[in-house]
Amino acid sequence: MLHPNDKPSGSKPGIVYSEMGEFDILGHYSRLLEEDPSKSMPIAAIESLCALCDGIEANTIHELLSTIQLGSDSLKEAVPNAISLTAGCDLFTKFITRHSHDDPRDFDTFKRKLQSNGHLFAQRARKARSIVAENGLKMVMNNSVIFVHGYSRCVMAILLNAREKGRKFKVICTETRPSCQGLRTAKELRAAGISVAVIDDNAVTYAMNKASFALVGAEGTLTDASIINVVYINLLSNYAYTRNRLGSNAEFIYLR
Repeated sequence: MLHPNDKPSGSKPGIVYSEMGEFDILGHYSRLLEEDPSKSMPIAAIESLCALCDGIEANTIHELLSTIQLGSDSLKEAVPNAISLTAGCDLFTKFITRHSHDDPRDFDTFKRKLQSNGHLFAQRARKARSIVAENGLKMVMNNSVIFVHGYSRCVMAILLNAREKGRKFKVICTETRPSCQGLRTAKELRAAGISVAVIDDNAVTYAMNKASFALVGAEGTLTDASIINVVYINLLSNYAYTRNRLGSNAEFIYLR
């Protein structure tokens, strides 16, 4: 098994090089996102690692786990701003490693079981957003004004689900520069018939006074339950707390 630092000369980013061959994990990851724009980076990363498991001819547990680690490292190195991607890779790696302690008397059977568990993990991850959308529905009351920042697929799922269930509400959305993620949020919400007011990022404190509560996603979560997200999220959360813009019983609602 090649070490991550022992790549062949002329190697390309996003390619997993091992004694069992090559696998273009970056290409697979990119195709998944192109074919389904609603798919999040962590889910695409997990599915790409599943494809890597299916595509390699590992003969030992060590080879299998090492190749998965190579694939994870290759994605992290090749994709810019890989915070959410890293979360997906790390979750999958921990999941597979945990199951690797099962008794591997028949490696072929063990490998198939491990691959099956990997696909099951990806399937559960895909379903998580719809579960969040249903659980978050209770927060969206009729005639509420919801403040959002950036673009979060989970937040979008909640709002679109609320719209489908007949809830009447309005949304205040920041532009979220320089990425302009907020403009994407506004475009998709308006296409669904939801009233959206887009504001400059500098108007957060003024606009928060008009909102019922703030709802944002998270690029990643840390072990102390803090989150990593786009610029301005710290200011937004602190001001939402001081203005008592709370959702449900939480001080501030974070959704991955």
